[in-house]
Amino acid sequence: MRYRMKHWFNRTRLDQRGMTLVELLIGMLVLSLIILAVAGWMSQWGKSAQVIEKNGRLATPGENAFRIVGEDIRVSTAILSSGSELTLRNGSGQKIRYYISDRGKLIRSVNGLGASVIAPDVKKWQVQNSGKRAVQVTLSLEHDGSKWEREGIFSLRGWGNE
Repeated sequence: MRYRMKHWFNRTRLDQRGMTLVELLIGMLVLSLIILAVAGWMSQWGKSAQVIEKNGRLATPGENAFRIVGEDIRVSTAILSSGSELTLRNGSGQKIRYYISDRGKLIRSVNGLGASVIAPDVKKWQVQNSGKRAVQVTLSLEHDGSKWEREGIFSLRGWGNE
């Protein structure tokens, strides 16, 4: 029995001198596949981050412009014109005008004095009366193949006081 145990230990030590060439190649293949999978995932992650950043550049000015237009419409007492140009009169008697410049920017002007750019790269700007107390606004921006579009209906508080 003692001889058998000793012989078994000696044989086990002889079998574990190192890795064979086949084992080494299989190990390298598995490691290469893992590295390729991680590299592919990181590449896709990077592309996704670029797309999100690119779309975010348009969404922020688009959302801000839509919010500003909506607030002006809500506090207005009258719509003086609509369509490709929107002119409002607010409770203070100020005349607020929105229009698209020659360079495709949405401009906001108060009483004809000074103008500020509300949104760049405007693809579509449209305002339509929607019933007696509401206005439908469509705003679409496009830059470097990235698109942002929003449509909403805003009600006027003082519409009936005309």
